[in-house]
Amino acid sequence: MTDINASEQTVTGAAKAGELFDYSIQRAAPYGGFGQSLWFGPVGGDDELRVDIDMEVGRASVTWLPDGRYAVELPADQPLTVQWTVDDAPVEIPAELVRVSTATARRLVTDYVASGRRPLIDWVANPS
Repeated sequence: MTDINASEQTVTGAAKAGELFDYSIQRAAPYGGFGQSLWFGPVGGDDELRVDIDMEVGRASVTWLPDGRYAVELPADQPLTVQWTVDDAPVEIPAELVRVSTATARRLVTDYVASGRRPLIDWVANPS
């Protein structure tokens, strides 16, 4: 997992992934909000799953990076402001991509870490 501080941590097992996810999303980002991004991928490989999340909003955008598809659970509601790294300016994730609850984002992360495969949920092509 890579977090907003560009800190890479090897995560073994779904339980550890869930703990690290919970810890990471509760920390304020340098811009002052709670919107941030977490990346997950195999050790030594490219990132495959990105979670853009804001625990105060209660929503997340989950993207399968190999094909750019995003997870859909909920109707579009509002955009998220997230910071990808401490060195980057905050970016806005469009509302049409912010389509899962924080609990579902957590489940997708733990499922991915446990299986190493794209988690089961509806995935749709990015509209842009």
